[in-house]
This record gives sequence, structure tokens and C-alpha cells, in this order.
Amino acid sequence: MTQRTKAAHWLLAALLIPMVMPGAVRAQDTSRVVLDRSATAVVRIRAVRGVEFPASGAIIDRRGYVLTSFHAVGTIDATKNVPGTLLSSSNRYEVELYDPRSPDPIVWVARVVRGDIRADLGLLRLMAPLGPDRDSRFPSVALGATQNIGRNSVLFALGYKSAGSKPSVTRIAVRDVQRSQLSRLSWIFFAPALDAQSTGGVLLDSMSNVVGIATGSAERTKGGSIERARPIERVPNDWLDDLRRGHIHDVKIDGYKILADGGELHELAEGDSPLSQQVHFFGVPRRRPVAISVTPPLPLVLLGPNGNTLNRATGALTIRENDPANAIVAVDVSKSLKHALAYSIKTGAPGSLPTASASAGNTAAVVAGKGVLSGRLVHAVTGEPLKDAVVSVGKPGTNMENLIGRFLRGEVGKKELQSTLLGQARTDRNGRFSVRGLPQGKDLPVAGYKMTFRPVYLRAQIGPNQPKLDLGNIKVTYWEPIAY
Repeated sequence: MTQRTKAAHWLLAALLIPMVMPGAVRAQDTSRVVLDRSATAVVRIRAVRGVEFPASGAIIDRRGYVLTSFHAVGTIDATKNVPGTLLSSSNRYEVELYDPRSPDPIVWVARVVRGDIRADLGLLRLMAPLGPDRDSRFPSVALGATQNIGRNSVLFALGYKSAGSKPSVTRIAVRDVQRSQLSRLSWIFFAPALDAQSTGGVLLDSMSNVVGIATGSAERTKGGSIERARPIERVPNDWLDDLRRGHIHDVKIDGYKILADGGELHELAEGDSPLSQQVHFFGVPRRRPVAISVTPPLPLVLLGPNGNTLNRATGALTIRENDPANAIVAVDVSKSLKHALAYSIKTGAPGSLPTASASAGNTAAVVAGKGVLSGRLVHAVTGEPLKDAVVSVGKPGTNMENLIGRFLRGEVGKKELQSTLLGQARTDRNGRFSVRGLPQGKDLPVAGYKMTFRPVYLRAQIGPNQPKLDLGNIKVTYWEPIAY
């Protein structure tokens, strides 16, 4: 056979092989490419104290910043979903970096610099190597976006398995997504399930960009496997802005606030949990006794530092002298699974706060009051203000989702719409709105809407002693079936 004939045969084989190779082989090739590109940026996290099992993470900044799940580095109780000390007392973690040139991993000491308990996200900074000094520039993965991800989209999960000594890749398919009541993409559900130690690992697209953070949330999923991930857009913009400005030296934990003695907090629950119940946690003041009330009157549970129940109430409870100094108040905000819920939580001396019965209950006649409801509508992804959107406040008991839906479809006219509203406002160029003359102590349904955007629905109650309620930034998304 001549050289020319051999070359022709090789060329023919090269053309025919892709035609006869099954799709599974091509998928394996893609998985291998993604793994080769990104394996050295995937890390294993081991706590010196405080965390029960190792987890995964990924370096997202070459200076040594690791993105992971917060429960992988915080001490949220795995069964009762209760924040404890939040971080180990030393805030010290060992992070193993995979080195393909060595049988042993490179180990660095890291500490948590950012955390978001409700989103279950954490950011670590690699501080110093355990062993010989090494280059402080690290391999990293780039952040992507989820706008092109929908059901059946193929992604690649990178993380560590329980028995693995190096990162592994799993080809997964998106089976569903979940949005919050403010239309934000909350969870990406996928199959097959991942190993429990993959929590904090990353979901990558075919270009090896991070589109999600695999997590079992704060509780362990059935069988110890992981079937969901937070979308990358849920990483707080403040964290990314701080990274752009330079190294992060301080520690900030969001989603867990300490109640000020004699103060009041305004919070917003948006049905962001995959569970049938959603709970927000707060640290309590040191003074004893101290009373705590919540408007509207939601279920309250006083918990010990180990998650044991000390007391239960609805609307208001008193923390007694013998209750532990580091007790935790849990507020059941499960109403937000149906509508986003704006609520306030207030502390004071026993007897100085309104009881649940004094601040709750709707009467047949709704009288205009001095209440002011304000806030700001912004785009969920870009953060840009939404100008000329409409915010409507309905009478107590109004089904705003049905009413606004019919209005936008032209089934309800403006006159009929106005007859069911207590107030309405249009957002300015900064996205801000203010609705005045509202009654206090009433459960008010609220809707925000603009053409081409998904309407947002929430419930708010203006406290009887606090006439102004600011909802802060309310994020809205484009009207698309799944993607942003």
C-alpha cells in the first residue's frame, strides 16, 4: 500500500468515525474537556472545628477566593435548620487544592469573609499554605449566567465524592426550576443526584462557566444526595463589587441579624425555600426580660443554641431571665410560599409592645390612615431601576394575583380595578414608589407590574406604632417561561 493510499484511508476513517460514534461518547468527551479545564479550581473544604463532613467549593478569583455553600462552613444545624455560632470559633478551615502533578493535594488555611444564610452561600479567602510556600495566584473558574438554561439543558457538576481523592465531573440535566414569589430564579433542580460531599461544588456550562452552586441547602436531603443548586445570579452583587475593589479583609454574614434592644427591623420573605416551611432567624438582645413582637402576627419560636424549643407564641413573646443569652428567635414566614411577605419585628420592655390581638384582624370597613408603603422596583439581574412601573395596594382580602391578571388581559377595566384598591403609585426614574394614606395593622395585598415584566405579589402590614414601611429593593424579571 502506497503512502498516498494509506493517507486516503486515514482521512476516510477520520470522516467516518464521528458518524458512527454514539452520542454518549461525545458527551463523555465534553465532560472530559470541562473537567480538564476546571478541575484545578475545584477544592475540598475541611473545617478545623464545627462542620460535620467535608464539602466542595470552587475558586472564582485568582487571588484565592472560594465560593461554596454556607452550611459547608457555618454551623447551621443539619436537622433543625438553626444557626448556631455561624462560624467555628477560630473561623479556620483547611482547603485542599488538586494538583495533577502530585499525588498529594496542596492544603491552604482559609477563613470565611462573606456569608448569606438565607441563600446558603459562602465566600472563603485562602490565607496561607500548610507546607512549603507557594505561588499565591490560583486557577479559577469564570462566572456565567443562566439566561439560556431551561428544562433538559445539559450541565456539568464538578465536586468531590466521599471516596474520591480528586475532583470528579457528572453530566446532569436540568429537570425543573423554582422561582420565588418575587419571580427570582431560586433553585435549579437536576438529575442524576450528586454525592453529599459535592455540596458547595459548581454547575458549569459547556464553556466551563459557573452557572450554579450545588447544595443540599441547610438541611440534609433524603439519602444524603443533592438534587438542586442556587443559580449564580444569587451571589450577592456586593460580594463581587468588594472583590473588584481589592482584597476582602472583614467578615460579613447576611441573613441573620441581631435584634437591637428597643429597635425595629423590616424584613421581606419571598418564598425562597424548596421546603413546605420557611423560617427566618434572629439573635435576641442581651437584656432580660425583653419582649418581641412581629407584625403581622406570625408564629414565633424561641430556640436554645442547640435548637431545642424553649417557648412558642403567635405575634408576641417574652424572653425571660432564665432563657440563655445566645437564644434564637425563629419567625415562621411560610405565608411567603404563596405571596411575598413584608413584616417587621420589634423589641422592647414587656408590656410596652402591642399584643397579637391588638395588631391583627381585619374589620369589614377599611378606613384610610396615615400609613406609608414605599420601596424600589429593580431588574433582578442588572439591578437597574424600573421606571414607570405601577404599584397597587388592594383592600384586605383582595386576590391581587387574580385581579391584576384579569386587568392585564383586559377583562377588568380601570374603574373596576380602582374600586378594589386602597392606593396606587407609579415608580420614578430611580424605581422608587410611595403609596400614602394606608390603614395600619391590616394585612394588605400589594402588586407591582409593568408590561414585558412578571408581576410581583406580596403582602405587607404597616405596624400600628410605625406608620412608615419601606420594602427596600423588590427584584423583578422579564416575562419568560424559565430563563431570566
